[in-house]
Amino acid sequence: SNGGAQLRKPELTFVITEVMNHVESYGGVLAALACSLLSDVMNSDPHVVYHVHKSGIAETFFKMVKGGKIDTTDKIWLSTIPPVPELIMALPNVIAALALTSEGALKVKEANPFPALMKILFHPKYAMPR
Repeated sequence: SNGGAQLRKPELTFVITEVMNHVESYGGVLAALACSLLSDVMNSDPHVVYHVHKSGIAETFFKMVKGGKIDTTDKIWLSTIPPVPELIMALPNVIAALALTSEGALKVKEANPFPALMKILFHPKYAMPR
């Protein structure tokens, strides 16, 4: 069956949200694969965007992107997103795919992941990884 049908299965929904909820434990490579899967499926079947929002996957994704804390040493915000290039590059693709429908675009606008995404892109840990 197609990706949209697979993504609608509770098992895959659970696995994707589990990886995003615990990105620090599972790591950036697995999170990047989950994000790539999400954006690929939504881009090939925009009808699945509704499910991704309704099932909580989108909310979990936004929580992952916006998650972080103030680094006590540098006194700057530090994202919980691991500095893995594949994951960093996958984030905008998921955001774009979540906005493929007019309802989805409104939800992306409400969630406003852009300030957090900019903080990730401008932090030395991500901009100049060792």
